[in-house]
Amino acid sequence: MVLYTPLALEQVWAAVPADGRGDSLARVHQRTCLVRVGADGQRRLERLLSTDPRDFLDPRLQPGQLLD
Repeated sequence: MVLYTPLALEQVWAAVPADGRGDSLARVHQRTCLVRVGADGQRRLERLLSTDPRDFLDPRLQPGQLLD
């Protein structure tokens, strides 16, 4: 995977806080995504990490989607 970004690596590969809540990387529909776990335990897609422009047109991968 190649990722071109102006962000620092620490921002892209964010660590999960000690309480297990926060951002983490996950595979969603065979794509790498940044997922946030809320206080209620619900996982929400925060950011799609892809170099394929077609991935950004997939409604299942839109930011804000609730994940199972």
